[in-house]
Amino acid sequence: MALRRLQEATPFGESAVFELDDDEHTRSLWPVRFGARLHVALGADALQVGLEVLNRDDAPFAFTAALHTYLRVAKLAAVELDGLESTPYEDSARNGAARPASNAPIRFEGELDRIYAAAPRSLRLRDGDSTLHIESEGFRDAVVWNPGATLAASMGDLGAGEHLRFICVEASTVMEPVPLAPGERWLGVQRLRE
Repeated sequence: MALRRLQEATPFGESAVFELDDDEHTRSLWPVRFGARLHVALGADALQVGLEVLNRDDAPFAFTAALHTYLRVAKLAAVELDGLESTPYEDSARNGAARPASNAPIRFEGELDRIYAAAPRSLRLRDGDSTLHIESEGFRDAVVWNPGATLAASMGDLGAGEHLRFICVEASTVMEPVPLAPGERWLGVQRLRE
Protein backbone atom coordinates (compact mmCIF):
# COMPACT_ATOMS: atom_id res chain seq x y z
CA MET A 1 0.00 0.00 0.00
CA ALA A 2 1.31 3.45 -0.85
CA LEU A 3 0.55 6.89 0.55
CA ARG A 4 0.66 9.82 -1.78
CA ARG A 5 -0.71 13.32 -2.01
CA LEU A 6 -3.43 13.40 -4.64
CA GLN A 7 -2.83 16.11 -7.22
CA GLU A 8 -5.95 15.80 -9.37
CA ALA A 9 -9.43 16.95 -8.35
CA THR A 10 -11.41 14.48 -6.23
CA PRO A 11 -14.83 14.56 -4.61
CA PHE A 12 -12.98 15.37 -1.37
CA GLY A 13 -10.78 18.29 -2.37
CA GLU A 14 -7.33 17.87 -0.88
CA SER A 15 -6.97 14.49 0.75
CA ALA A 16 -4.49 11.85 1.78
CA VAL A 17 -4.85 8.84 -0.47
CA PHE A 18 -3.79 5.29 0.32
CA GLU A 19 -3.63 3.09 -2.78
CA LEU A 20 -3.61 -0.65 -3.26
CA ASP A 21 -3.17 -2.15 -6.72
CA ASP A 22 -3.27 -5.84 -7.51
CA ASP A 23 0.01 -7.72 -7.81
CA GLU A 24 1.14 -11.35 -7.71
CA HIS A 25 0.54 -11.57 -3.97
CA THR A 26 -2.98 -10.07 -4.03
CA ARG A 27 -3.93 -12.25 -7.01
CA SER A 28 -2.86 -15.34 -5.00
CA LEU A 29 -5.52 -14.31 -2.44
CA TRP A 30 -8.13 -12.88 -4.82
CA PRO A 31 -7.54 -13.68 -8.51
CA VAL A 32 -8.69 -10.39 -10.08
CA ARG A 33 -7.06 -7.19 -11.31
CA PHE A 34 -8.28 -4.20 -9.30
CA GLY A 35 -7.38 -0.85 -7.83
CA ALA A 36 -8.49 0.42 -4.43
CA ARG A 37 -8.07 3.88 -2.93
CA LEU A 38 -8.85 5.12 0.54
CA HIS A 39 -9.33 8.91 0.58
CA VAL A 40 -9.10 10.76 3.91
CA ALA A 41 -10.02 14.45 3.97
CA LEU A 42 -10.14 16.61 7.07
CA GLY A 43 -12.13 19.81 6.60
CA ALA A 44 -13.12 22.63 8.91
CA ASP A 45 -16.42 20.96 9.75
CA ALA A 46 -16.10 17.29 8.77
CA LEU A 47 -13.90 14.25 8.38
CA GLN A 48 -14.58 12.40 5.13
CA VAL A 49 -13.37 8.91 4.34
CA GLY A 50 -13.98 7.48 0.90
CA LEU A 51 -13.33 3.99 -0.42
CA GLU A 52 -12.97 3.68 -4.18
CA VAL A 53 -12.74 0.33 -6.02
CA LEU A 54 -11.91 -0.04 -9.72
CA ASN A 55 -12.32 -3.20 -11.80
CA ARG A 56 -9.22 -3.47 -14.01
CA ASP A 57 -10.01 -7.06 -14.95
CA ASP A 58 -11.48 -8.44 -18.19
CA ALA A 59 -14.37 -10.04 -16.29
CA PRO A 60 -16.87 -8.72 -13.76
CA PHE A 61 -16.30 -9.27 -10.05
CA ALA A 62 -18.19 -8.57 -6.84
CA PHE A 63 -16.94 -7.45 -3.44
CA THR A 64 -18.04 -6.45 0.05
CA ALA A 65 -16.55 -3.62 2.09
CA ALA A 66 -16.79 -1.80 5.41
CA LEU A 67 -15.08 1.22 6.91
CA HIS A 68 -14.17 0.09 10.43
CA THR A 69 -14.88 3.40 12.13
CA TYR A 70 -13.98 3.38 15.82
CA LEU A 71 -15.53 6.35 17.59
CA ARG A 72 -14.30 7.39 21.02
CA VAL A 73 -17.06 8.02 23.56
CA ALA A 74 -16.91 9.55 27.02
CA LYS A 75 -19.21 7.07 28.77
CA LEU A 76 -20.61 4.03 26.94
CA ALA A 77 -23.62 3.72 29.25
CA ALA A 78 -24.77 7.23 28.26
CA VAL A 79 -24.40 6.75 24.48
CA GLU A 80 -27.37 6.53 22.11
CA LEU A 81 -27.30 6.01 18.35
CA ASP A 82 -30.33 7.41 16.52
CA GLY A 83 -31.49 6.70 12.98
CA LEU A 84 -31.81 2.92 12.87
CA GLU A 85 -34.99 2.61 14.97
CA SER A 86 -37.17 1.45 12.06
CA THR A 87 -34.57 -0.84 10.44
CA PRO A 88 -34.55 -4.61 11.10
CA TYR A 89 -31.12 -6.13 11.69
CA GLU A 90 -29.04 -9.29 11.78
CA ASP A 91 -27.73 -9.94 15.29
CA SER A 92 -24.21 -11.30 14.73
CA ALA A 93 -23.67 -11.60 18.50
CA ARG A 94 -26.58 -14.08 18.55
CA ASN A 95 -25.54 -16.37 15.65
CA GLY A 96 -26.85 -14.04 12.94
CA ALA A 97 -30.46 -14.13 14.13
CA ALA A 98 -32.83 -11.85 12.22
CA ARG A 99 -34.37 -9.25 14.51
CA PRO A 100 -37.22 -6.82 13.92
CA ALA A 101 -36.76 -3.06 14.14
CA SER A 102 -36.34 -1.97 17.76
CA ASN A 103 -38.32 1.29 17.49
CA ALA A 104 -35.80 2.81 19.93
CA PRO A 105 -32.33 4.34 19.76
CA ILE A 106 -29.46 1.88 20.13
CA ARG A 107 -28.01 1.68 23.65
CA PHE A 108 -24.84 -0.24 24.44
CA GLU A 109 -25.35 -2.79 27.22
CA GLY A 110 -23.10 -5.84 26.81
CA GLU A 111 -21.85 -7.21 23.50
CA LEU A 112 -23.54 -5.64 20.50
CA ASP A 113 -22.81 -6.72 16.91
CA ARG A 114 -25.51 -5.85 14.39
CA ILE A 115 -25.77 -5.54 10.63
CA TYR A 116 -28.49 -3.18 9.38
CA ALA A 117 -29.27 -3.92 5.71
CA ALA A 118 -30.42 -0.97 3.60
CA ALA A 119 -29.57 1.39 6.46
CA PRO A 120 -30.54 5.06 6.46
CA ARG A 121 -27.79 7.35 5.16
CA SER A 122 -27.86 9.66 8.17
CA LEU A 123 -27.32 8.62 11.80
CA ARG A 124 -26.75 10.61 14.97
CA LEU A 125 -24.52 9.58 17.87
CA ARG A 126 -25.38 11.26 21.17
CA ASP A 127 -22.68 11.08 23.83
CA GLY A 128 -23.72 13.19 26.81
CA ASP A 129 -23.86 16.80 25.58
CA SER A 130 -22.04 15.98 22.32
CA THR A 131 -23.66 14.95 19.05
CA LEU A 132 -21.86 13.45 16.07
CA HIS A 133 -23.61 13.24 12.70
CA ILE A 134 -22.63 10.15 10.70
CA GLU A 135 -23.54 10.24 7.01
CA SER A 136 -22.81 7.78 4.25
CA GLU A 137 -23.15 7.55 0.47
CA GLY A 138 -22.67 4.51 -1.72
CA PHE A 139 -22.68 2.07 1.18
CA ARG A 140 -25.91 0.08 1.53
CA ASP A 141 -25.60 -1.18 5.09
CA ALA A 142 -24.40 -0.20 8.56
CA VAL A 143 -22.57 -2.34 11.12
CA VAL A 144 -22.80 -1.29 14.77
CA TRP A 145 -20.42 -2.97 17.22
CA ASN A 146 -19.02 -2.95 20.73
CA PRO A 147 -17.49 -6.13 22.19
CA GLY A 148 -18.89 -5.73 25.72
CA ALA A 149 -16.91 -6.71 28.80
CA THR A 150 -16.76 -10.49 28.30
CA LEU A 151 -15.55 -10.51 24.69
CA ALA A 152 -13.26 -7.52 25.31
CA ALA A 153 -11.49 -9.42 28.10
CA SER A 154 -10.51 -12.13 25.59
CA MET A 155 -9.17 -9.66 23.01
CA GLY A 156 -5.42 -9.12 23.15
CA ASP A 157 -5.53 -5.61 21.69
CA LEU A 158 -7.92 -4.18 24.31
CA GLY A 159 -6.88 -3.25 27.82
CA ALA A 160 -9.11 -3.57 30.86
CA GLY A 161 -12.18 -1.37 30.53
CA GLU A 162 -11.26 0.01 27.09
CA HIS A 163 -14.51 -1.30 25.58
CA LEU A 164 -16.27 1.41 27.62
CA ARG A 165 -14.60 4.17 25.57
CA PHE A 166 -15.58 3.36 21.97
CA ILE A 167 -18.22 2.13 19.59
CA CYS A 168 -18.00 1.22 15.91
CA VAL A 169 -20.47 2.60 13.40
CA GLU A 170 -19.31 1.20 10.09
CA ALA A 171 -20.52 2.36 6.70
CA SER A 172 -20.63 -0.96 4.88
CA THR A 173 -21.94 -2.99 2.02
CA VAL A 174 -21.78 -6.53 3.36
CA MET A 175 -25.19 -8.14 2.97
CA GLU A 176 -25.10 -8.16 -0.82
CA PRO A 177 -21.82 -7.91 -2.76
CA VAL A 178 -21.33 -4.95 -5.10
CA PRO A 179 -20.99 -6.11 -8.73
CA LEU A 180 -18.45 -4.27 -10.91
CA ALA A 181 -18.15 -4.74 -14.67
CA PRO A 182 -14.73 -4.38 -16.33
CA GLY A 183 -13.65 -0.73 -16.21
CA GLU A 184 -16.34 0.24 -13.68
CA ARG A 185 -15.59 2.22 -10.53
CA TRP A 186 -17.48 2.27 -7.20
CA LEU A 187 -17.22 4.89 -4.47
CA GLY A 188 -18.52 4.78 -0.91
CA VAL A 189 -18.15 7.73 1.50
CA GLN A 190 -18.60 8.27 5.22
CA ARG A 191 -18.73 11.80 6.72
CA LEU A 192 -18.40 12.60 10.40
CA ARG A 193 -19.38 16.07 11.61
CA GLU A 194 -20.53 17.73 14.80
